[in-house]
Amino acid sequence: MGRFLIDNHDLNPCQTGRLVRRILELETYRMMALLALPIAKEIAPDIQGMNLQLAQIIRKINEIKNLEDERVLLSSLTEVSAGIEKIISDTHYRFSATEAYYRIAKNRLAELEETEVCGLQTLDEFLSRRLKPAYYTCDTVANDLDEISNRIDRASELLRTRISLTIESQNQRLLQSMNRRGKLQLRMQQAVEGLSVAAISYYLVGLVKYAAESAKALGLIESTYLVVGIAVPVCVGITVMGLRRIKKKLFKEHED
Repeated sequence: MGRFLIDNHDLNPCQTGRLVRRILELETYRMMALLALPIAKEIAPDIQGMNLQLAQIIRKINEIKNLEDERVLLSSLTEVSAGIEKIISDTHYRFSATEAYYRIAKNRLAELEETEVCGLQTLDEFLSRRLKPAYYTCDTVANDLDEISNRIDRASELLRTRISLTIESQNQRLLQSMNRRGKLQLRMQQAVEGLSVAAISYYLVGLVKYAAESAKALGLIESTYLVVGIAVPVCVGITVMGLRRIKKKLFKEHED
């Protein structure tokens, strides 16, 4: 209960009614502004605990050794972030209302246009002693929530950057390994290509030899060794040129 004593000095009924209404509105807005104080006191320990947890996570960022440590820290950071966001979602409307009601109460006090009387405390001083500490408490808790949320965002960004760098380093090592495998496959392909040239040339020379022996039997040539000897470089050259044309055609189809 609250009791106000109004000493009427030459106020008409309309002026007296407006004065009483302003005082009642002022008391109403003061009480409405104080509704967030129990909530602020209730969540203050939770905010302090989350703040300490966040500080431990930030300190552990410098102790990260592998990707698994980064994932564990990111999971812990996500858990803290979820807790803070839940508190903000549950209390933001009440802290915003406290801000609004506090401003309205200050405006109502200004509209009274008080004049200080020697030896008596003004209504502004009386209410300020009972309203400002509660308002500052709620404002501090709300600012702490915003500050922790911003710190979590910065820590998350830092941790995600480290994870991205780690993944990029792994990808770089993987590409280097693939590059080494590609070079090895190319060398093996070149070795196989050399064997293919030898094998194909061998069969071609064999066909030439059979043809030369047939020609010798018919009396067209005198020596098969000369024909076979001449056919060896010719068959090798034809085989190499044929394989190069096939490779060029395959590369062109791949580029298209």
